[in-house]
This record gives sequence, C-alpha cells and structure tokens, in this order.
Amino acid sequence: MECSLLVVELKTTDTHGSVPKRPIETRWSARANALNSLNANYHVYLEVLQQIAEDPLQKKATQVKANSIIKAPMKLETGFLTTFWSCVLKRTNMTSKHLHWF
Repeated sequence: MECSLLVVELKTTDTHGSVPKRPIETRWSARANALNSLNANYHVYLEVLQQIAEDPLQKKATQVKANSIIKAPMKLETGFLTTFWSCVLKRTNMTSKHLHWF
C-alpha cells in the first residue's frame, strides 16, 4: 500500500514522469532515475511518508520507520549525498548509453 501511494502521488506531480523502480533493479539508469525523482519531488516523498506515519491502519513498525525516514532528508549530509550521487549516476548512465552505441 505504501509504495502504491507514492507511485500515485509521483505520477500526478512529477513533471519528468520518473517513478523509482524496485531495489532489485541494478541498472545504472534505474538508480539515476530514482535519485532524479527524489531530487525533483522530495516534497512528495515527505508528504507520503507523513501520511504513512499518521495512518492508524499501518503497523506500528511501519509508522516508526516512516517517521525515521522523514528525518533523513532534513539533514545537510543527505541533501549533499543525494545531489552528488545523482550527478555521478547521471554521468555513468550517459557513458553506459554512449558505449552501447558501439
């Protein structure tokens, strides 16, 4: 339920149309797209996490985890690392696509 709520919110607000894929997706492009989506729509992620944390139908462990995740984007370190890795993965993805042309 939590994931579907996020996907619905992102599809209605994300101008790039990118929705993060499952963690087992290991392609560089999937990771780059997930970080780009997070950078462009961090407010949507926070809103969805807040809804999950306040939802009485959620398990207590799920609510606690949502509350702990909400605090992470507020840190300067998280913002820096998200931006840094977004740039690195974007470049890696572009290089990978370029190499596939040959």
